[in-house]
Amino acid sequence: MCINLCESLKSYFGDTTVKGAVDSILENKFSIPQDIDWPDLPGLHKAVLAAYQVRCDFALFLLELWDSVWQASLTNSDLGGELVPITLQQTQESGDMKFDPENIWNDRWYQRSFETTARGKQYELYLGIEVSRERHPNLQLYLYLWDCKKEEDVTKNLDMMDAQWQTLTEEEGQIGYTKSLASYCQDGKIDLVRLQETAKGALLTIYEHFRQ
Repeated sequence: MCINLCESLKSYFGDTTVKGAVDSILENKFSIPQDIDWPDLPGLHKAVLAAYQVRCDFALFLLELWDSVWQASLTNSDLGGELVPITLQQTQESGDMKFDPENIWNDRWYQRSFETTARGKQYELYLGIEVSRERHPNLQLYLYLWDCKKEEDVTKNLDMMDAQWQTLTEEEGQIGYTKSLASYCQDGKIDLVRLQETAKGALLTIYEHFRQ
């Protein structure tokens, strides 16, 4: 399965001039340049509008990627029936992630979390996807499984974990694992086959862990 990039993202990823202009507008607090005059003002506002469009399209792209990889895999797995999605409001209140276009653009990733109390156990599962904003962007899966009763990360103990899953850390310690699996194609398509296969395998392994 492939996902086709929309035209604004094709231009952003495929044209260094466009990418540079968009990044400049979005990375800096906008102000009117001193070297333009009245006739230039409409074009300037159109450029700002186009940059904001790229940012919103990027956020929508990550949502579509997550649905095509993790949600599709959950829907077709035994594990999906045991997980209760943590609501958007709960996630926002916890401060784990903000879901407005600006934050998704800055963080370059999208994540959803779930909880389960099946078989007398209590886990929280975090599933994410990250896309770099390089000219040829890299796609990564994100996975983290937390045992709420033992208060410990159990992701590292899963049978599927190998050297290709890289530990993701912050100052306070380990926060998950990522695996690079796909990259942007010149024709504006993203091939999701390896991402989907790895997601399905990961969910099957987690399901088997729950049954132990």
